[in-house]
Amino acid sequence: MPQLRYFTAGESHGQCLIGILEGLPAGLKIDLAAINRDLARRQQGYGRGGRMKLEADQAEVLSGVRRDETIGSPVTVMIKNRDFKINELPAVTKPRPGHADLAGLIKYDREDARDILERSSARETTVRVAIGGVCKLLLAEVGVDIVGHIVSLGPVHAKTDGLTFAQIRERSEASEVRCADPDAEKKMIEAIDAAKGQGDTLGGVFEVIAVGLPIGLGSHVQWDRKLDANLARALMSIQAMKGVEVGLGFEAARRFGSQVHDEILPAQEGVLTRAGNNAGGLEGGMTNETLVYADETDALRRYSNRAGSESHGGTFRCLRHARRGRHRRSGGGLRAGKSVARQIRRRQRPRTEAERGQLPGRVQTLVATAPDLQGLPDLACWSNATCK
Repeated sequence: MPQLRYFTAGESHGQCLIGILEGLPAGLKIDLAAINRDLARRQQGYGRGGRMKLEADQAEVLSGVRRDETIGSPVTVMIKNRDFKINELPAVTKPRPGHADLAGLIKYDREDARDILERSSARETTVRVAIGGVCKLLLAEVGVDIVGHIVSLGPVHAKTDGLTFAQIRERSEASEVRCADPDAEKKMIEAIDAAKGQGDTLGGVFEVIAVGLPIGLGSHVQWDRKLDANLARALMSIQAMKGVEVGLGFEAARRFGSQVHDEILPAQEGVLTRAGNNAGGLEGGMTNETLVYADETDALRRYSNRAGSESHGGTFRCLRHARRGRHRRSGGGLRAGKSVARQIRRRQRPRTEAERGQLPGRVQTLVATAPDLQGLPDLACWSNATCK
């Protein structure tokens, strides 16, 4: 079973949101300021709702950390709600389509849909972002870096082919809608304004990219250890997500096998290469050290495969998703998507004796405290990690 797992608790207008993260090794430095920066970024984005303007989310660590270092026990994170008024809010008697209201009322035998919607609200992703921020600190120790960006919003599609990892980060960080294509950004903002003027909302697609990953994350041995299966499950758990594709996705079903499989080319300087990346960097439930693509979309839009130019060991170009629902803003789902991806990647490291290697510097000390992490290959050969 994967070692790392998390649970969340709390309601949208309750007193607070709680996250419990179990399985972190002792000795990991916790940068609360970095986690809070991620929480602040979640609340940004053009067209964000009123709740985003009201809350000023700050994470507090309640357990598992001493003197800014993890101590091996579960880490508990709390985020207080400013808008704490769950007991004063009126009953909701008309269930909304596209939400958990109706099914939840029937399943849990309730008469007030507020008992359902308070927990099913996307407000819950706040604490997932905080948990993902902790996982991000651990991934940074082994040279893994992550960025996310919007690739489409409503009818507008961004053109990002040929951009490097660094360019996507720089451009998306400067964008109000986290889009790396300035021309598409303007059209997205116009589309948001038009939908808002009509009292409507927009769906969209976002992509999360990670660099520095090795070959062999995940496993073919059991269904619940396959990385693509775990990513799809986690990403679909984000509110309003409606589909996932990996690599070519459903387009592969319309092609001959010879047009789908990625030919393994002769080794160059001891490194095998591929003729393409239609598999999305995942074969048999494991990363294959090429780019990883997963497309999550409300209409299962076709994913157009493209080669990348980064080479930081394995490049995990993961997770294009779409979000349908209260989408006048475009940032929160992206932040949540990055967070669950961090959590799943942290769970899916290689674990066999044959893969064991020596880790550089402080990372080796961290792994020594967590037996389930000791199957990692030599990071020096694939992550550019350096001793601290």
